[in-house]
Amino acid sequence: MIAIGLLGPIEIRVDGRAVPVGGPGRRAITAALALERGAVVPVHQLVDSIWPDAPPATAVTKVQGHIWALRRELARAGGCPASGALQTQAPGYRLDAGSARTDLATFTGLTAEAVRHPGPDGAATRIGLLQRALGLWRGPAFGDVPAPAIQAAAAGLEERRMCALEDLAEALLALRRYDEAVSTMDALVLRQPFRERAWECLMRGHLGGGRPAAALGAYHEIRRLFADELGIAPGQRLRTLAGAIQRDQGR
Repeated sequence: MIAIGLLGPIEIRVDGRAVPVGGPGRRAITAALALERGAVVPVHQLVDSIWPDAPPATAVTKVQGHIWALRRELARAGGCPASGALQTQAPGYRLDAGSARTDLATFTGLTAEAVRHPGPDGAATRIGLLQRALGLWRGPAFGDVPAPAIQAAAAGLEERRMCALEDLAEALLALRRYDEAVSTMDALVLRQPFRERAWECLMRGHLGGGRPAAALGAYHEIRRLFADELGIAPGQRLRTLAGAIQRDQGR
C-alpha cells in the first residue's frame, strides 16, 4: 500500500518505507494527483501546478519525465504493484485510489465520523475522533509545495483544521474539561485571531473553570482587536456572553 502524506511536507511511503519525492516539480505533481486521488488529472492541470504563469515549451515533456521518475521510485520501493498505482489515462494521469491512501482522506473520514456523534452523550467519542484527526497534521498542508494552485487547496484544508479544533474545544466543554478547552483555543486564537467561535469557546472555558475575569479579559481583547483591525464590534453571540458575565459579576 502506498501512503501519501499531504498534511505537512509531502511524504510518500510504500509499505512503511520512505520513497524519495524529488524536487518542486515532482512534489507539485504528487500533490495534484493525491488531491484528486482516483480521478484523472489532465496534463494541462499538472503543467499549471508547476508553472502557473509561463510554462516552458517543453512543459509536457517535463511532466512526463516527472511521472516516469515517480514510477521508478515507487517500483524501487514496492515493485510493479506500487508503480502501477500511477496510471496513464487520457487526458492525463490517475492515482489509483485502491492502491494509495492519503492522510487527508483519513482526516476527512475521522471528522465526518465525529459529526455522527452529536450532543453531550457523543462528546467523548467526538474528542477521540477529532484528536486522532488533528494528530495527523505535521505542519501546514503541502508545506513544501509553493505552487499557487496547491496553496489555494492548502488554505481550504487549514480552514477545515481550524474548524476541527473548534469542534474539539466544544466537545471538551461539554465534558467540563475546561482547562483543556482553554489551552486548545489559546493556541488557535494566537494563529487565527479573528475566529469568533474560537474566542467564544475560550471565554466559556474560562467561565466554566471559575475564571470570569479571564473570560471578560478575552472579550475585551477581541473587542479591541476587531475595533483596531476591522473597525467593527464582535458578533452578537460574543456580546451576549460578555453581557451575561458582566451582569453576574455585578450581583
